[in-house]
Amino acid sequence: MPMTTFLFWNINRKPLQGLLRLLVDAHTPHILILAECRVASDELLITLNKESIYTYRLVLDPIDLLGASRLIVLSRLPRSAVRAIGGLPEAALYRVRPLQGEELLVVAMHLPSKLHLTEMAQTLLASRLPVVIANGERSVKHQRTVVIGDLNMDPFEAGVTSSETLHAVMDRQIALRESRQVAGQHRSLFYNPMWSRLGDSTTGPPGTYYMAASGPIATYWYTLDQVLIRPDLLPAFKEENLSILTQAGTVELLTKSGIPNTAIASDHLPLLFTI
Repeated sequence: MPMTTFLFWNINRKPLQGLLRLLVDAHTPHILILAECRVASDELLITLNKESIYTYRLVLDPIDLLGASRLIVLSRLPRSAVRAIGGLPEAALYRVRPLQGEELLVVAMHLPSKLHLTEMAQTLLASRLPVVIANGERSVKHQRTVVIGDLNMDPFEAGVTSSETLHAVMDRQIALRESRQVAGQHRSLFYNPMWSRLGDSTTGPPGTYYMAASGPIATYWYTLDQVLIRPDLLPAFKEENLSILTQAGTVELLTKSGIPNTAIASDHLPLLFTI
């Protein structure tokens, strides 16, 4: 069955286009989503497309016309196959028509960080997202929706789990209920497979971001970069279709001690997702 592959990476404002090319060559994503990208678009496209069998194009983002977009999206699908349909500066909605199969609604996100906001402020800002996503789903007339990006919150935080925010649960069977009623109103559910990527007993690293804090609470590893999936897409999703990447070609993205190698790469690890 033909599938669509997404690669997301917060590149931490670094000139990592060489590593991006290695990732693209290794995984050939149909859609590449970048957060904190300061590389000029022309330079990025030249690096990705030179002597490649694929041609990546920049996807027009209407939010970017306001000078506020926090994301860059590139695609090797036909130009008409990926179209921005709105959103917020931190959450852009794209209507994606794969080469084969049913259309998707992709919500690319880069939410504000705790470096600038309290956890409560993050949750309050995230409460804007359900309306934006629901409006997008009404516009495209389906709920084959995927959220992918840097949420700057862990999967268990209220800004991700609350019925008034993204309403993402750890249990596939619960997500398949599609919604639940809260205070007399129905709230649609997402499934969050990133819960199963927490800690050492996983197929990859313990998270996607590492920080050794000096305060009383030090989690060290955080799973800020996430994929959320609507129930309508769960029959097509297998857990092995989602990976936290630790290599770009032959280049290790982790140090010998197993944490992100910020000397040569980003403080975040990339996500690879196929649906």
